[in-house]
Amino acid sequence: MAAELQDKNLDPCPFCGSDAVRIVEGIGAGFKQAMVLCADCGATVSFHEEHTYIEVMEQWNRRGEKND
Repeated sequence: MAAELQDKNLDPCPFCGSDAVRIVEGIGAGFKQAMVLCADCGATVSFHEEHTYIEVMEQWNRRGEKND
């Protein structure tokens, strides 16, 4: 896997388990938005209210946590 396809700050893809995940800028709801892309299975995940790299990274890594 090429190093540019992996962001070591992100947890693996929950769909395929790949480490080839990174944050990219895409178009969502008519505006540019940061989203996580898995280079292996093609999963693309965006978080509606999160726009910065840090916000998206935190949300991606928090998925699956139980809410109190």
